Amino acid sequence: MIQKFYNAQKAQSLLFFILGSLATVLAICLLITDSSRVFFGFAIPFFCFGITQIILGFKTYIKTNSERQFVMLAAKENTQQIITIEIPRINKILTDYNRKNYFFLGLNALSIVLFTIFSNTPMVKGIGLALFVQSLIHISSLYFENNRSQIYFKWLNDYYN
Repeated sequence: MIQKFYNAQKAQSLLFFILGSLATVLAICLLITDSSRVFFGFAIPFFCFGITQIILGFKTYIKTNSERQFVMLAAKENTQQIITIEIPRINKILTDYNRKNYFFLGLNALSIVLFTIFSNTPMVKGIGLALFVQSLIHISSLYFENNRSQIYFKWLNDYYN
């Protein structure tokens, strides 16, 4: 189960890295090739979120191996570390889920407001559209991360407590 959890976390970090790279490249291409205000507005959030996704994906990918090795070693040699370190770490991920989810749901609501109320302003309309797309990507990612973490957390508690 430990391997499965960390392999899924690593796969999600790679997906985040790839999506961030695509978003950044798309934003740069839109800024270079098109002078439309809608696309300019669209490119700004896509570029910012793309860079953020690249950084988060890369950092998560790098630290996942060491975390997995630590947990695998603790499972074999010192199960007390699972109880004192790993279970609280996963619990923190689960408690942070709601905060992150509400942030991106708020961003989604803001995007809808920007897109509808400022529909006559092309640049703001583009920003709203990009925020909508990016917030949905993050909400989807959080959903899978939360499900994976809940299953792993339950398994850890059942097995080690």
